[in-house]
Amino acid sequence: MTKSASVEQSAPNKPPKLLPGELTPEVARDWDNACTTYFMHKEVNAPDQVKMIAFGMLDPRLHMWYLAQRAILDAGTFADYMTALKNGWLDTHWDTRLRKKVLGSRQGTRPFYEWALELQNQNTLLYGNAAHLSDIQLRNQLEANVCNELTTAVLRARLADNLTLREWIEEVKHLDDKRLEDVASHKKIAKELYKSSKRTTSSYQNKAPSSSKTFNSSSRLGPLTETERNLLVEHKGCFKCRKFYVSHCSKECTDGAPEASTYKALTEADANAAKPKTTRARTVAADSKYDLLAAPKRPTMFRSPLPSLCEVKKLRKNVVKELRKVLKDRGSELEEHTTSQGTNIASVLRKRIETLAFIETNKEHLERLDREMRRKYEDRYRTSHTPEGSK
Repeated sequence: MTKSASVEQSAPNKPPKLLPGELTPEVARDWDNACTTYFMHKEVNAPDQVKMIAFGMLDPRLHMWYLAQRAILDAGTFADYMTALKNGWLDTHWDTRLRKKVLGSRQGTRPFYEWALELQNQNTLLYGNAAHLSDIQLRNQLEANVCNELTTAVLRARLADNLTLREWIEEVKHLDDKRLEDVASHKKIAKELYKSSKRTTSSYQNKAPSSSKTFNSSSRLGPLTETERNLLVEHKGCFKCRKFYVSHCSKECTDGAPEASTYKALTEADANAAKPKTTRARTVAADSKYDLLAAPKRPTMFRSPLPSLCEVKKLRKNVVKELRKVLKDRGSELEEHTTSQGTNIASVLRKRIETLAFIETNKEHLERLDREMRRKYEDRYRTSHTPEGSK
């Protein structure tokens, strides 16, 4: 970023210096004021004013600019010199852009007096230029762009039209100060209310921390542990309702999961308590040497889960379907051999015998499968078919 120029003056009666840098409207105004102050204190005549301060421009570019047209600048007035300086070294259309900035400025959240002073300072940079705003124009600009809250207060005050710009700004400043006091009061009240509600909330939380903990801990049921899973498998339980010795699986469970707030981890004692009474009575009665002080070892339970009723029905359905298909194929072959010309009676009888033998073989296989299933799940069959009188 280019460094801006600056003005130095050790005393009002000493010639000022324009230090090297980029010339801006603010620097040009300061240079004009410093030179005018020097002329007044030293009582420099108008024809000699330009030549008395020209060599105070220490920027080489400005110095060469002055030397190139020294005769013209020295012959003119100091006002002509300042006009030529601004036209030659300020940005093109600087006055138009500055006027547009003044006209587009709004108060926003700033205090009115601070904003009004800023616009006045920017307008002074345009003094002597056609873009400069008069006092009436500047008042209209300020009145049109104050904040909404202040606009209402200004309209209610009905300020006189014959007030000068300074008087009008002072009146509006008083109205804005009252508005700022009300805003500060409202903020203070809101802050106190917020602190009070915060203290009430923290006090309530300190009074009942346990209820909050209970809610958070009981909001969701945790997963089964490895021990609980093994217990449910060993004691024919359901993974969903977590009950022992039930006749359904988790997919067919209609009881639903237990309440998380009252749930306790499953133990061996829970499994034994849920065991059917007929099983416990039969186990004790079968052992004639049962001793309460030296109880026998617990019989090894079958760990493989018993197939569900749905799975057994599906298996039987598949076997019957396969047998029907085989019998149909055999019947078709037998019919084909019987109805064909020149059929050999011995061949037909042989095929019939083979069909009957195949059916008999499959019957034996099914009976053997039934016996194996009964033997494998012997304790379950005994439990389910035990007569009521045996209890």
